[in-house]
Amino acid sequence: MKAIRRAIPTFFLAGLVVYFGYHGLSGDQGVLAWAGYKTHISELESELKVARAERRELEDRAARLRESSLDLDLIDERAREILNFANPDDYVVRLEADASHVN
Repeated sequence: MKAIRRAIPTFFLAGLVVYFGYHGLSGDQGVLAWAGYKTHISELESELKVARAERRELEDRAARLRESSLDLDLIDERAREILNFANPDDYVVRLEADASHVN
């Protein structure tokens, strides 16, 4: 009986080591989750690069439409695109939305 009483703290401490070891390895903040976070962070960083490039492009287009630096070619292009018009001297090439039937 005395041997069992002496072993109880050892089993208790071993249980704590196993518990914290398990959660340190596979818990929400564990080593395995950390690897998943690294992958997720790299994916989000690539999305951020794409979003920043789109923003730069939109800012450039907006800057060219300001009154102080008006780009007449851009206005002409946008008006034709929105109104679906073409200049009589222009060549118009129509593209099908689904080009799967083209050889």
